[in-house]
Amino acid sequence: MEGGSGGDSQRFGKIEVLSSLPLESKSRRKRRRGGAGTTDTEGMMDQEEEEGVLEDRKHRDGSIYRGTDCWSVFYRIADTNETPLKPMMLSDPTTDCWPNWTGCIVHSGCYMLQIFSLNLVSIAARAIGDGPIQVYGFMAVRDHVDRLRNYVFNRCRDKPFIVNRSDPFILLSGPKRGIGMETPALVEYDIRIKRGDGEDDDLQLIDGAATVCESELPPPYAQAYTRRIAGDYGAVDISLALLHNAIEATMHIQITEVRGSGGFDLSMACRVGQIPNEIKLFESVAIAKPCQLNKRFVLAIVKGDILVLDLKVKRSGASEEEEPIRMLRGLKAKAHGQVILPMIFDCATILVSVHWSNLPAPMLD
Repeated sequence: MEGGSGGDSQRFGKIEVLSSLPLESKSRRKRRRGGAGTTDTEGMMDQEEEEGVLEDRKHRDGSIYRGTDCWSVFYRIADTNETPLKPMMLSDPTTDCWPNWTGCIVHSGCYMLQIFSLNLVSIAARAIGDGPIQVYGFMAVRDHVDRLRNYVFNRCRDKPFIVNRSDPFILLSGPKRGIGMETPALVEYDIRIKRGDGEDDDLQLIDGAATVCESELPPPYAQAYTRRIAGDYGAVDISLALLHNAIEATMHIQITEVRGSGGFDLSMACRVGQIPNEIKLFESVAIAKPCQLNKRFVLAIVKGDILVLDLKVKRSGASEEEEPIRMLRGLKAKAHGQVILPMIFDCATILVSVHWSNLPAPMLD
């Protein structure tokens, strides 16, 4: 996966740099938070305090909901509701558009945050076990628009995400709408490793919250930056970028025709502007007949930049050595409107619909 390549690596939360998966045992390490003389015999990770992390705020013990610091109050962390706002709220042109809606310079975008990827970069040997690595829980971003949870990852225990050890990305499931960055954003996370039959057997991967401020990010010119969130039993890298004059792009995928028998597997990723990091939208979805994927994909892109669509199709039952058929297409981001792009393969016709929109104004309490 490309997430993080081409950008600087910065620490985000408690850090532990470990070897590639799978890991050897890391027992009896010093716990810096407990003092230089303390040790840990449970295979847990070293802990460091990092700038931006809300101190001693955890979901598992409920302490994150009792915070009285400025960030907890401003972002109303005790309110666990999901944002009710939908994407495409300003996709239709308005009477304010000038000189016209296709070349509108009134709705010129705003500061937005784009998350490119989540990668499981380390995990304690105790957490691996003999079976697959399964993670569940959530990661959400709270922004100035309504300060409610905008989930970028959200999985229940019954439907965990299975991490591939050879490519240990955690597939994003959001956001629901674009993420504003006119003020600092807050990243909230509670992701666990599924173990055994009951939740009591599970291990905490990462838990807490941290702020993302413009002043902490280098200038957003054609690169994403990787920050590490480290917890007791592993670490997750999050690759993200601050985009100026950005608008929201919302994609819908429809398979209008399937040719031949057996169906095919469909994968899709995209890139925004000159940033090389890819955003994985879905991986190896089995398609047997015409359908519309029941999910929309929302991302941020600088107005006027090119959104690159990267589709891969592979016939079901093909050998592992057989390369998928790949098709790239580019669309120029605009302030308003919709574009429908047909992508024709030998085995299928796929329509990609993209709606362009500005973010709505912040909601007032």
